[in-house]
Amino acid sequence: MKYKLVMDIEINSVEDLKKLRTIVEANNLDKPNFSEIARNLGIDRRTAKKYY
Repeated sequence: MKYKLVMDIEINSVEDLKKLRTIVEANNLDKPNFSEIARNLGIDRRTAKKYY
């Protein structure tokens, strides 16, 4: 069986990273690009990874 999942997730704060982790792990997806997330949020890459 194949399922095509289309998910548009908007990350507006570090609290949203916990939700992102749940979705990524539940669907067995690759880890997100923490550098890109950090640039969009205006935080350090390591901070984004910590809250993920």
